[in-house]
Amino acid sequence: MVTSENFAALRLLNVGFRSLSLPLEEDLLVAEIQRYDAADAAAVSRLVRENCELKAAVDRIVNVYERVIEEARDGPVATALECGRAVTRYLEQSAEQYKRSTLAEERLRWIQRCAAAERALAEKQTEAVKAGRELSCAKNLLAERDRQLALLRRENAEMRASATWRWTQAVLGSWPVKRMLGPFIRAIANRSQRAVALQRDAAAR
Repeated sequence: MVTSENFAALRLLNVGFRSLSLPLEEDLLVAEIQRYDAADAAAVSRLVRENCELKAAVDRIVNVYERVIEEARDGPVATALECGRAVTRYLEQSAEQYKRSTLAEERLRWIQRCAAAERALAEKQTEAVKAGRELSCAKNLLAERDRQLALLRRENAEMRASATWRWTQAVLGSWPVKRMLGPFIRAIANRSQRAVALQRDAAAR
């Protein structure tokens, strides 16, 4: 929390990321809120109005732009390599403070959690792809069985519509054939029933 005591120090850091030296934990947030003092908050507001006026900040930013433009006119244009080195120097200057911050540890924990979530998601996606392939294979098998069943039905219909089939059914349904073959068919049926009964008795034992 910005107070009249730490205002000057935090202003040097632009009250930004570099000023975040503590982790985002519930107990710490509650402790900071409990430190709130209305009178001190009013003092901070006065300090901000006196020292952080927008016009002064804009004047400084414009001055920086003007100096950079003037330097570019007087000197050679910086190469990409030189720009990269400048960025590297800036990161080296701020890295030490960042590394000391507990935010780095918290950031690492979040990175690890994100990596674990991404691995879990990849595994789920792999399982979904595998299940989709198995489902597609099952659908293909069912479609092939349906095709074969339709083919058998068509062949059966064609067979029943043939003259040979109708003649055979007429012959088998005639009285002389039934008289001659009836006892033979009944004997086969009785023999089959006795065999089934014996198998059931053997299984029960």
